[in-house]
Amino acid sequence: MNKILYLGLIYLIFFNVYGQQDTLILSSGSGVIDVSILQDQRSGYEYRANTTYGSHQRIEATAWTVSGQKYFYRTLLKFDLSQIPSGSTILSAKLKLYSDPAVTSSSAYNGNSQLSGSNAVNLEKITESWNETTVTWNNQPNSDILESVWVQPSSTTTENIEINILEFVNEWLSDPSSNFGLKFKLDNEVYYRARNYASTNHPNSSIHPKLEIIYSTDGIEYSDLFQNNIDHTFEFVDRSETQTGLLKEYGLDHINLETFNGQESDSNVVSMDQGLRIYSSLYSMQFYNDIGMLTPDEFQQKIKTKALENTDVTNIVSIYYEYDIIKNDAFLNSLFEVQNDQIYDVDGRPTRPYELRETFAVFPTRHYFEGKQQIFRFSSELYETNTTKTLTKISAYFNDGNGFSDYQMDQDIVINYPTDGQKTLIFSFHYDDGTVKTVSSKIVINKASPTNYRGYTIYSQYPPEMEIVGTRPYNGEVKKGLVTLLFSPDGIFDKPFIVVEGFDIWKIKDETNPYLNNNYESMFWRSKDGGLSVQLPSGKNFIQELSDQGYDLVFVDYDDGTADIRQNAYMFEEVLNWVNQTKVGTQENVVIGYSMGGLVAKVALREMEMRGDDHQVSHYISYDTPHLGANVPIGGQAAIKHLTGIGVKLGLPPLLLVKTPWKISDFVPELKELNVGLAYADLPAAKQMIINRVVGGGDNLEIDNGIHDSFVNYLNNTLGMPQNARNLAISNGSECGGDIGFTAGESFADGKGLVYNPSYWQGLAFAGLAFTNYYKASGGIFLNVFSTDTDVNFRTDIRSAKTSGERVYLGELEIYREILWGLGHDTDVVFSKDYRPEGIKIQPYDNASGGLFDLSTLEIADTLPGNIPVDIKKFSFVPVISALNIGQGNLTVDESDLFKSYSQIRELDLSEYTDFDNYFITAGNTPHTKMTKESADWILKEITTNNSFYSCYSTCGDPNIFQIAGSSSICGEETYFIEGVSPNAQLNYSWSYSNTLDYISGQNTNSLTVVPNGTTGPTYVKVVISDNCGSMPEIVKEITLGSPDVSQTGVYGNQNIYLGTISSVTVQNLPEYTSFDWVIPQGCSTDNSGRLRCWNEISNSSPNGLTYTAGTLGYHNITLQLSNECGTKSVSLPVIVSDNTQPFSMSTSISPNPSDDGNFNVTVSDSSEPETYGSRLSSSETQNTSINSSNIKTSQTSRINNTIFDVEVIDYNGVLMYKNTFSESNFTMNLQNLPDGNYWVIITIDGQRLSEQQIILDRQ
Repeated sequence: MNKILYLGLIYLIFFNVYGQQDTLILSSGSGVIDVSILQDQRSGYEYRANTTYGSHQRIEATAWTVSGQKYFYRTLLKFDLSQIPSGSTILSAKLKLYSDPAVTSSSAYNGNSQLSGSNAVNLEKITESWNETTVTWNNQPNSDILESVWVQPSSTTTENIEINILEFVNEWLSDPSSNFGLKFKLDNEVYYRARNYASTNHPNSSIHPKLEIIYSTDGIEYSDLFQNNIDHTFEFVDRSETQTGLLKEYGLDHINLETFNGQESDSNVVSMDQGLRIYSSLYSMQFYNDIGMLTPDEFQQKIKTKALENTDVTNIVSIYYEYDIIKNDAFLNSLFEVQNDQIYDVDGRPTRPYELRETFAVFPTRHYFEGKQQIFRFSSELYETNTTKTLTKISAYFNDGNGFSDYQMDQDIVINYPTDGQKTLIFSFHYDDGTVKTVSSKIVINKASPTNYRGYTIYSQYPPEMEIVGTRPYNGEVKKGLVTLLFSPDGIFDKPFIVVEGFDIWKIKDETNPYLNNNYESMFWRSKDGGLSVQLPSGKNFIQELSDQGYDLVFVDYDDGTADIRQNAYMFEEVLNWVNQTKVGTQENVVIGYSMGGLVAKVALREMEMRGDDHQVSHYISYDTPHLGANVPIGGQAAIKHLTGIGVKLGLPPLLLVKTPWKISDFVPELKELNVGLAYADLPAAKQMIINRVVGGGDNLEIDNGIHDSFVNYLNNTLGMPQNARNLAISNGSECGGDIGFTAGESFADGKGLVYNPSYWQGLAFAGLAFTNYYKASGGIFLNVFSTDTDVNFRTDIRSAKTSGERVYLGELEIYREILWGLGHDTDVVFSKDYRPEGIKIQPYDNASGGLFDLSTLEIADTLPGNIPVDIKKFSFVPVISALNIGQGNLTVDESDLFKSYSQIRELDLSEYTDFDNYFITAGNTPHTKMTKESADWILKEITTNNSFYSCYSTCGDPNIFQIAGSSSICGEETYFIEGVSPNAQLNYSWSYSNTLDYISGQNTNSLTVVPNGTTGPTYVKVVISDNCGSMPEIVKEITLGSPDVSQTGVYGNQNIYLGTISSVTVQNLPEYTSFDWVIPQGCSTDNSGRLRCWNEISNSSPNGLTYTAGTLGYHNITLQLSNECGTKSVSLPVIVSDNTQPFSMSTSISPNPSDDGNFNVTVSDSSEPETYGSRLSSSETQNTSINSSNIKTSQTSRINNTIFDVEVIDYNGVLMYKNTFSESNFTMNLQNLPDGNYWVIITIDGQRLSEQQIILDRQ
């Protein structure tokens, strides 16, 4: 038994996240309805548009013709989801459609045809009710193209497809009244396009449509093994002997309760997060009966409800609990014994095995405050205790300079702080038995924003936050906004400068804390994180400059900053209408939209124009707005999907029928924000903006871009840019392009550690979803060391995205619980998820040039607890291509597009086109929406002159962005210029030139005109280009002065050549030229062997060399002529041509020629006649010598047969291709290894050329 006690009892509990899943398959007769509708434009067939086709055998989207008249098919689908239990989490929803295998033609109207183009289809969300027995083309329900899934064109004629409709199913489950189904229609209804799949009426039931839904009845997967094991351990223990009904060893404490014992110390400092940990630890310790504790979620909801009663008051929560622990010597003194892994009471033990402990915590419900006057209240409703002691007095020190004071429960306590900064509060509770419990907490006081700042005043004529409600609904809803108007010093509202905020989640994050709201105070008076109060290059403040120029500030604050962007846009239309009706005079408005605010403003302006309404906006400024979407690391999204999806069931006392299980977020209450943050991604505006949004859960993680893609298509192809305003964009990315300091695929964090502070995950996956121009941190004063008998260990590898199929997330989580010095429950809540997104094109957005989300602003350390290294603390939130709307959503983004420079100084090609009239990019990647002094100055110049330019490309170190264009030679006046410069670029040019040139014009411009001055020497022009930040590397263009300079040029080759031989020359040190020509002698002559030889250029296609044959004896020149605009210069090689041939009376013949097999037969014969020999003799010698022709031929033949023939075959470039020696006068050359073509055959005898003949090899 001692051995068992020493080693402990270890229980390993393994389970997978979302391990318990259910699958529902809807098909014909079980939840799927499909009805086709038809419009037939043929005369006499109009009735079809009023006919219901409920028995149609195809789910059809077709545009076709009959007899030259068009007809169109669409299909409506509806799904019955009533079988899914309420509260279920949908993990996957896939609509499976099957082609008819019998229809294989690619030109069939009833198949998958693309005769006239793409047959892509949209599944559009139907927005109104319809009846499957009465629906027709003419009364078909409306549908929303912006809430649709685009299905790519068919890949084969008989394809089967799966369509992810998870978003629609989730919406229909959350609001069953909105379940009107989907409309299946061609993306472009141009005839001779068809898309067909089997319907529920098809005779082959195996190919009927199916909707396969995987769901979990609880989004959290709970393990019950800890519950079973802990209850098994204490099964035979008399639980009534505890005094409090709470036993520490029975629960899963995840904070050191004994640290918070009511004795003031440096470690006993309580924040709200620690207070919630204390409470949830106590809740898990319920050992005997129901002691009436709220669940942790109920307790937090109670705090929130109380706070909402009066948001001007900060409630103070109090927790005072007594609990039992097992005495340290309970086993050694035989108060307990262990048998078979279970604890037993010992009869007749002298004392109880338990002793009492206390935990005490007091904390305000918020810790960050704006304004030096604050109201606090000790709330009796938020005093949680199980003690029987009576509270007699509360003393508190609020660190306002007034020392301790006594207060009552529910008393409003007004505190005026003389200074701002961090404050330590001390609370002491006095009880009737003399007990005094003391604890401290920390808050931060920030000075309030002024009501009069840099000349701006909020006038009493309008309330500080005036409510304006949209009049145009979208999806049946209108939204309202809060508008703040600040007058310039003249007190007249006549020059509006309207600021539209970004994605604002404060009400969802913590609606009890108005200080989280991104209102006009935080926008106008801050100098960082997107605030307008920044210093200009002149030293003046931007806000002050606006004030001096008479601009009146209008701030638009959404009531719901997460709603569909169109709903807030329609609200903003009413803001513009109010401004235009209220302002004095005709001065047009300036509108600047931060982040999402740029989209809200764009939609409003363009839709007003399309309706013919006058928005009176002169300048629309988009500040780091995600026109093509915003990026949140896929790996971070996947991590949070898992991290918040795990839970553990707790021990269950016999008389407590239900005990809410623990979620991992109960271990670390900050993770509740992650759980909320996870929901942010499912909010309408987030769906419209996030690129590669992760949906689902567990092993069913997917990426869904449907709503995002549809919204981007709406922005660019339905709306486009406002037409009646000057459209300006600002990107917080880098003008130089490149990455942001790491390479794709690198890990954000990789390692193992003890997790007690989730700031990193909060920063990575939650705060990144905020889309706000200002993230106002709400907490984060770390107050105590995590010390407990429960450890939460996390192994993680979160990587930046690189490409499809590569890991972005790997995670494992373990919860270890040890009790009684080794008698333990080692609870390994292990989920091992290796997420590698496939089936979608993944691009490295995380490290692309763009506006940054910088995690270091959340004060994340270099390592997480447990020494998990934090390798990367930033990611690209709004890439440059998105902020500038490059390609307008019609560009297939490649990796190079994310890292190239889109500098304003160069002309963009068509693939880089932006539809903004002008734009600004910061010199380096900067935090999202951060206003810099340069961008502020650029805005001021734009709204004043419509002609602002700023560039710091000189800091990029790129020597090759520009080149000097112009003639490479100069013989008269010439103009040189910098090519590729944007016409909007405002650069400085400093030209210089050689002393061989005289200046005509162009200094300090993009071009320089010069003329030769008659001086000789090296000639060049140079330019140094400067932008706002400095000079770029000098650009040099060397120029030929006059005609080509051949002083250093030489023609080289053999100068002693033979008549008829093939020779070559080469050229070195070519100067600049525009054209060339080779000049060789002309003419022909006969060599000693009687063959005709001619001068001939065999190859002259290059100025670098020439191959030729010589045709006449004597001294000659081989000449290269080089020309440019100024004239022609020549350089020559002198050669001496001689004849090395001897007279032969032999001839050769080659056959066949051409040869079709590579074999050539050569015959060498005597070519002289007998009288030729006779002509050498006198007539008397002829008469007295018995010589006849046969004798002569015999003599000659004898000479041929004793001769060695050297044979060479060369190509037309003079390259030796074949060489052999023959001793017979009849021989065969085997040239089968040579390629087809023309060749020269040269036969020599004793070094003297016998013959030279062309042959042709042609095996075709």
